[in-house]
Amino acid sequence: MQGSVTAQLVVDHLPLAAAIARNATKRLPRHPAGFVDAEDLCQEARIGLLHAAARYDPGKAVPFGAYACRRIAGAIGDALRSNDHLTRDARAKLKASGQEDYGAPFPLLEPERLRSTGPWPDRKAAHAESRRLLNAALSTLPARLRVLVHSYYQDGKTMREIGLQLGVNESRISQLHAGALCTLRQYFRLRGISSEAFQ
Repeated sequence: MQGSVTAQLVVDHLPLAAAIARNATKRLPRHPAGFVDAEDLCQEARIGLLHAAARYDPGKAVPFGAYACRRIAGAIGDALRSNDHLTRDARAKLKASGQEDYGAPFPLLEPERLRSTGPWPDRKAAHAESRRLLNAALSTLPARLRVLVHSYYQDGKTMREIGLQLGVNESRISQLHAGALCTLRQYFRLRGISSEAFQ
């Protein structure tokens, strides 16, 4: 798939990813330690959307929205399972018995009580590094494009709303957005970094 088509699929379906993440958050049991952060789920939904756009084959006659829903939900499910201290079977048994046990919060003053939770520290470190790299790339954009990217991807504004904010029409915002993605793609390529989000 061409990069511009892939980028447009992502842009057009960000609200879908946000909605799926919100619904997933609502279905989760409440936990005093904040077992799942809503923003983390939203980030996982966006990653699922990026993967869906990169792998979508329009020749299979499946609407992109339907295909993306499955990929986004799968990415959220994978993230929840990787951060759960119980195995899948143990979680299923607890759910079947009507219990919701996510364990007591871990006191910061008693680190010896921390149980092994698998690879999540590496995953968090990878996310932190990805965010650092993305912020560095965004800092190279002109101020106007930074506002556009932030408004679209962080604030969830439409192209029309951003156009009103910046005083240009919607089609010009779309052009500026494509230009911003092209600049980011070039920034990463020059540093030997490939990302499905920018292919």
